[in-house]
Amino acid sequence: MKFLIVLALVGIATSQKCGLNDNKGASSLSTAAFWKGIDGADKIEELTDKTFAAYVKKDQKTFVLFYHPRCRYCIESREGFAGAAKEMDGQVFFASVDCSKQRKACQVQGHPIRGYPTFFYYAGGEWNDEYNGQRDTNSFVGYLNTK
Repeated sequence: MKFLIVLALVGIATSQKCGLNDNKGASSLSTAAFWKGIDGADKIEELTDKTFAAYVKKDQKTFVLFYHPRCRYCIESREGFAGAAKEMDGQVFFASVDCSKQRKACQVQGHPIRGYPTFFYYAGGEWNDEYNGQRDTNSFVGYLNTK
């Protein structure tokens, strides 16, 4: 019984997402403000509608965070994501997309974004996987080390 309760709590924790329409009118928060003060943020490439396709098509391993700057789960995920970017420096490229401003980049063909945050892994220039685990540095790094 305890196992089922723990399993249910883990499922709830990893499925927490802001809805696509939960954050209307919130695009006034700048991308710089979203990442301000987060250690490792300098290792994350911020992608736009114009740069997204070319960046993920590179022959490299890329882990992308699709976020809305006012989503509380996105805000809670920043430190873990940036920490993983810092720890994996050079082994995996980290990028993020502000979906309140970069709507085209957030319409990933064949892999709809159903809420924020969404984490997609790209390898060899193609979409490879969606990450749905815990949102801390060790969990991100553990996942990426299996790729």
